[in-house]
Amino acid sequence: MLSVDDAGRQAIEKAPFLGSEKVEVLAALGRASAEDVVAAFNHPRWEKSAMDGFGFRAADTAEAAPASPIRLKITETLTAGGEAGGALGPQEAVRIMTGAIMPAGSDAVVPLEEARAEEGLLQFQVPVSAGQYVRKPGDEIRSGARLLDRGEEVRPGHIESVTTMGRTHLEVGRKPAVAVFSTGDEVIEPEDHRTVEGGLGHGQFYCSINYYMAALVERAGGSPLRMGIATDSLEAIAERLRRCAYADAVIITGGTGKGDKDLVEAGMREAGAAMVFKNVAMWPGTYSAFGLLGRSLVFNVPGNPSAAHICFEFFVRPALRRMAGFRRPFRELRQVRLGAEVRVKPREGLPNYVRGRVKHNPSDGSLVAMPWKSELLAPSKMNAFLVIPAGVGRVEKGGCAAVALFSPPDDEADG
Repeated sequence: MLSVDDAGRQAIEKAPFLGSEKVEVLAALGRASAEDVVAAFNHPRWEKSAMDGFGFRAADTAEAAPASPIRLKITETLTAGGEAGGALGPQEAVRIMTGAIMPAGSDAVVPLEEARAEEGLLQFQVPVSAGQYVRKPGDEIRSGARLLDRGEEVRPGHIESVTTMGRTHLEVGRKPAVAVFSTGDEVIEPEDHRTVEGGLGHGQFYCSINYYMAALVERAGGSPLRMGIATDSLEAIAERLRRCAYADAVIITGGTGKGDKDLVEAGMREAGAAMVFKNVAMWPGTYSAFGLLGRSLVFNVPGNPSAAHICFEFFVRPALRRMAGFRRPFRELRQVRLGAEVRVKPREGLPNYVRGRVKHNPSDGSLVAMPWKSELLAPSKMNAFLVIPAGVGRVEKGGCAAVALFSPPDDEADG
């Protein structure tokens, strides 16, 4: 049976980069850069004041002492964006605002709150060092600095840096279009009103998994397309899949087991898909599959939301990230201490993937992993999967487990 790592590798090997497009910088947020961006010039480009205060020549204060203060004549006021001042003469100073260009000859600033100024004179009782509160050219960004790398996720800090260089557009990877549909006679769409009086019909449940997968696709950098529900018949599944073949990828939920109505693999073959793998060494999520229909990647994951999410994180998401141009498609596993005991049914050859919540320990700031059933929390509060090795049924509190975080650690931890 294929390992989880091998399933992920095989999925990304079949996932082509979809090319790039130029978008406005804000539309690039969260997407993969398709270009290396280098600073075209120093920022700031000129020496500027870092504070509201007074600019002067530090050497003029060299002899300042409490018993013999130095007084400099204030000649003008300079503002950010205003006209440049004239060259500073000996024993002269200027009133200067934050961001204003330092006048020629000046090399230091004293902030307003530290200055002694009255009757047009600036007084010093101690010497001041050159460079005080002065921003030098390139202090924030040096010409030639790498601002953004190809394959890197565009974040707010990148937006600030590239727009500082005057950029208004970025080249980013195209978003994969991902069709999502479910299977089953027992599931209905939330907007479907084929219900008995007082709620759902006998044995029915709302198809939340369609929305769940679409949300995961969106967060992974794709464009989800919800394609409804196919009934439990070979023809219905094959026909629905053919309708989705224009998409870059297709996610089919349900129909993965060995029951009489688990027909998705047969439906994939009926539609013309070539199978790449089926069955992965993981629990839950063992009965999952991956194939190709023309240029479309087709994933079949379980209908159980937890199992579907596990499959999504470990081999669907990496494929989508590779298609979108991200250089690191896989999430990194980290070892995290357990805040409660984990008990699972040991399965030979199958690692157990347990939903959990990773949070900060308020006493020392370290990360602590809490298995889902140790806390009275809804699944929506989970932010990680804990990986329990094959054959292991118990890990004690205080022990460590490999953890895949899919949301930031919960800072509202209570110990």
